[in-house]
Amino acid sequence: MIWYVNRGDTLVRIFIYGTVQGVGFRPTVHRVASHLGVAGHVRNNGANVEVCIPGGDEEAEAFLEALRRELPPLAEITSFELEDGEPEGDAFVILISSEGSRLSMIPPDTAICPACMAEFRDRSDRRHRHPFTNCTDCGARFTVIRDLPYDRPLTSMAPFPMCSDCEGEYRDPTSRRFHAQTTNCPDCAPRYTLLDRTGAKIPGDPFQTFAGQVMEGGLGVVKGWGGMHIVCLPEASDALRERYHRPAKPFALLVRDLEAARTLTRMEPGEEEALTGPVRPIVLVHKRDPADLQGVAPGLGNVGVMLPYTPSQLLLFQHLPVDALVFTSANLPGEPIVTTREQALGLDLDVYLLHDREIIQRADDSVVKVMKDHRLFIRRSRGVVPTPVPAGHERSVLATGAQLNVVAALATGGRMFLTQYIGDSSREPTQRFLGEAVAHFRRMFGIDELDAIGADMHPRYSTLRIADRWAREEGVPVVQVQHHHAHAASLLVDAGTDEAVVLAIDGLGYGPDGTLWGGEVLATSMDTYDRVAHLEEMPMPGGERAVLDPRRLVWAAHHQLGREDWPEGIATPEEARVWEQALPHAPRTTGMGRFLDLVSIYLGAADRMSYDGEPAMRLEPFLERGRPRPEWGFQVERTTSGVVGVMSVLNTMFDLDLSSHQDRCDAAMAAVDAVVSGLVDAASDEAERLGIPVGVTGGVAYSLPIVDMIASRVRARGLDLILHDRIPPGDGGISAGQAIIVGRGLE
Repeated sequence: MIWYVNRGDTLVRIFIYGTVQGVGFRPTVHRVASHLGVAGHVRNNGANVEVCIPGGDEEAEAFLEALRRELPPLAEITSFELEDGEPEGDAFVILISSEGSRLSMIPPDTAICPACMAEFRDRSDRRHRHPFTNCTDCGARFTVIRDLPYDRPLTSMAPFPMCSDCEGEYRDPTSRRFHAQTTNCPDCAPRYTLLDRTGAKIPGDPFQTFAGQVMEGGLGVVKGWGGMHIVCLPEASDALRERYHRPAKPFALLVRDLEAARTLTRMEPGEEEALTGPVRPIVLVHKRDPADLQGVAPGLGNVGVMLPYTPSQLLLFQHLPVDALVFTSANLPGEPIVTTREQALGLDLDVYLLHDREIIQRADDSVVKVMKDHRLFIRRSRGVVPTPVPAGHERSVLATGAQLNVVAALATGGRMFLTQYIGDSSREPTQRFLGEAVAHFRRMFGIDELDAIGADMHPRYSTLRIADRWAREEGVPVVQVQHHHAHAASLLVDAGTDEAVVLAIDGLGYGPDGTLWGGEVLATSMDTYDRVAHLEEMPMPGGERAVLDPRRLVWAAHHQLGREDWPEGIATPEEARVWEQALPHAPRTTGMGRFLDLVSIYLGAADRMSYDGEPAMRLEPFLERGRPRPEWGFQVERTTSGVVGVMSVLNTMFDLDLSSHQDRCDAAMAAVDAVVSGLVDAASDEAERLGIPVGVTGGVAYSLPIVDMIASRVRARGLDLILHDRIPPGDGGISAGQAIIVGRGLE
């Protein structure tokens, strides 16, 4: 933002940077100026908003103070600079936008605000039950903006001219919709239409008819702001799984209101706060009983719930006599969320509730887990993107992330922008989406030239090949970053600290020694790391096949221990022969995630992996229910070279007589606690020596029982523990760490 002030005989321009696009900033400036009775103008310049007022120092201070008091909910002023300049015009008006450098922040999509909610529910209001109700304080932003400056012609609302009533609100300085670019009403809004599975239009009220089909057990699709959702009753989950080829992966629930969420789940205050805030993510919370909602979240102790964040979702519940709906991202397995009519019909479901406003940028729902004062993003997307985080350097760097749960990062001018959730980069449609998302971010934030591109070290990752291709096109180097150092660097910048001893614990990441790391203790800065300790290596017969079929891990552990007493169902004689032949060439892993998979399969928490992380996720209820059994004598060994024993722990577990479900829960807790204690002791010893905190990152950091084990031991040693808040601990945060390390290396 720039405004001009007459200091006696001089004029000054004040540049203010922050979130000033699409948040009602210019209308607020106009209202403040009108209240103060000053003339001048306000104009959007792409990177800033230019304000011109007469006066001296006192008037400038009064204007700034008044403006800060009146900032709209989504606006933020982050910094300002002064420069001499000249004003234009005499009356205070809003001028046509111009395009400047692209340093402004664009707000994310934000849930319907209380004022719009009141209009939606008011029978006398012209926006009663209007599915596109929004104002300057809420609604779609990131998903509808095509380019800057943020004006209606550069959004997906361009094909929908405002009617005279909306035009009046748009030009009324006292209106909440004064210069709100997405203003609309039932007379000038996009339209919802109901289609059958052939694409033919179904007559009648679209929402009412759609609700009727869902109540009869139908499987439907609803188009929203940044993508589409598959919708059905919770009791129709099995039918959806069969049709959708998703045998066990959990579905999210959209619940009518907070009371409905409380009825279905056991929520802590922090979880309720996350659920009801303007981001409205999917929040993973404990079921009332682990046996509840098995069709929705089979074998898990928690379930993902979210509250309605769009008027169209509220409208669904106006026609449905239920408190919860399955509401899961509409996409083919492993591919991006669908955005077009043709893609939706390709899902082959029963009924489609679609509108005719273009989705410019996909954005899946964000997903979080709450741990006391921390929000751990499992998926950082709608409602958060493109809010930046600190980059730790001034270079322009693009980073492509890992293989699964890919998010790209773009650092420039000391800030880092993480794209929305992209997905599995091994799929061609997802690779295309990654390219589109990166191009959009570069255009929106004016990143014309890059200094380097960061990528993972794994030679088989698609993101490394993509980075190589882009680097050749840009004429810049590719810098490969070790997977767990990237995890650790993302944690450091998230927590705002320079150094920590970090437990980087996940499934696997490529190590510089050619093995697959994943149970690491790293003494880390944003520039370097020292591998202080790690888990004992375990064989993975068949390599990637052992990830998809963790029975191989159980068999391999028995074989390495010289045991032939593996449980029934772990391996047939023929499978054992094949795996034994593969064993001499099997890759080795120190992955904590692979250890958890092994324990989960052995104890019967899971019998397969049908989606990423399933065995470890199914083990969580066992860990939560487990009780200490000191008589079992679980011990962990740590060598002088920092190897934390795993096989001795497994050998103890294999010797136990586990005749009941409680015994298996106790064994899970004892085995995992023993291994965790070995890692934490190694980390704490080094942290005490260096006088720095301990941190936890990686996919295993989503396991709250394991983080609780870590936290209690670290704090018992009198050390500080740092956790994530803004950057995902899992692979969705890898690109952030890459961009930090590469940029700092260049500097």
